Amino acid sequence: FPSHDITIISQLSAFSDIVKLLRDRGIDLILVYAPIARSYYESYSDHEGFDSLMSSYSRYYNFNEIMKLDDTLFYDYHHMNQRGVEIFNREFIQTVLHCR
Repeated sequence: FPSHDITIISQLSAFSDIVKLLRDRGIDLILVYAPIARSYYESYSDHEGFDSLMSSYSRYYNFNEIMKLDDTLFYDYHHMNQRGVEIFNREFIQTVLHCR
């Protein structure tokens, strides 16, 4: 395997161990992929594969697909501006917290 693949395998193994530990302790895990700038999100490939993998671990919400926020709601590619935060918070509360 190339070193990049070994790193990914190692990270997924550690992540799986954490998920198992939480399950063993009866902790309900909710995974959230918080929004990033649309143009940056679209530069990644295999969204469906990643979403499927995360869903296999626990309840999972990809807010990049749920909301499709415009880049104007971010002050850089990973951080929402105040307006973006307000929009995301409303949707997060409605989607995750009220739909348990």
